[in-house]
Amino acid sequence: APSSTDNCGSVISLICNPPSGSAFGIGTHTVTCEATDNSGNSTRGGFRVTVLPGNQPPVPVIELSPLAEFPGWTNLIVIAPDGVAATVTFDGRASYDPDDATFNFAWYEGTNLFSTNAVAAQQLDVGTHDIVLKLDDTFPLGTSRTNAELEVISGRDAVAILINLVLDSGLTRKEQQPLLATLNSAAASFARGQVKTAGNQLRAFQNKISAQVSPKNSNVAAMLIQSTQVI
Repeated sequence: APSSTDNCGSVISLICNPPSGSAFGIGTHTVTCEATDNSGNSTRGGFRVTVLPGNQPPVPVIELSPLAEFPGWTNLIVIAPDGVAATVTFDGRASYDPDDATFNFAWYEGTNLFSTNAVAAQQLDVGTHDIVLKLDDTFPLGTSRTNAELEVISGRDAVAILINLVLDSGLTRKEQQPLLATLNSAAASFARGQVKTAGNQLRAFQNKISAQVSPKNSNVAAMLIQSTQVI
């Protein structure tokens, strides 16, 4: 509500830019007003309006372990060596709040709340799981959530991924055959629950890669060995 005075007459014009009643976004804004008297003399004045945001919600960040990362695969994968279940650690400590020091954690699988800690461990069966992290800083509009969809797979399924990598590696069929034979044996051992035997067969696969593939194609060999070590 701007006002003005004049020492020898009346003010006939008082205009502000932006006008009174304007909406201001977040940030600092300058308002300029110009008063003009009946003699045509004018003077400007101004002030600043600073608009601060209200409470901002926390920003949730989920980190998972142990993740199995394969070349070309973007899915979040965890391997259950026994083919039944795996213990997965969910870490929300990288979450932050732009304007509050503390906030509350809540971890869900579906509607099941399984932890209110920043870091939680949960045993998950083989299959696909949707994990939700909800944060609350206890102030109005201070809640947020994010989710991570992960797949728990068996050792046999992990070897199947490795088999596909061999098939797509560009190696000749003759070069692939002994490698695939060893991987098929490892997959069968995982299916029977013989984890140690499967591990030995995967080590044998790595030895074949080093002896047969590395001299000809070191990049493919490195990729396959790295993928094997993930399992």
